Amino acid sequence: MSPIPMPYADTLEVISAQLSSETGPIDCFSVYCPRGDCPPEDINLLFNRPNPFIIADDFNAHHSLWESNSTENTAGKSIHSTILDHPDAAMLTPLNIGTRIDPASGKESTIDLIFASSQFALNSTTSQEKATSMNKEKLGTEKNSTKCQT
Repeated sequence: MSPIPMPYADTLEVISAQLSSETGPIDCFSVYCPRGDCPPEDINLLFNRPNPFIIADDFNAHHSLWESNSTENTAGKSIHSTILDHPDAAMLTPLNIGTRIDPASGKESTIDLIFASSQFALNSTTSQEKATSMNKEKLGTEKNSTKCQT
């Protein structure tokens, strides 16, 4: 495992590692966009990869592609346009999975997303499972989460 050099993007916080596999390197990213305002050029830094990739993120992004009743924001529009520009990328997050509950309103939103190169997407499944005990403790209720199996 080794770090992946990334150009600076002031709207994203990124932790990355390149894993070695029998078929070659795999680029893995954990991403956070605290303000939900990342432009397409910042998102493109993640998707323009020479190697297969997995991106797990909290973009604070809203878009109807993953949240049917959402009001689209900058990050959501940026991610959507980036996916359209990268036919090798696939979103693994199920529609309306509800990865966050607003503590004031109780409204669910899907802001945690998973993307992968198509070769991973073709060999993966998503399933809904009970949230971790940490989420149960925070929310005071049981919630569904996404698990990606490859």
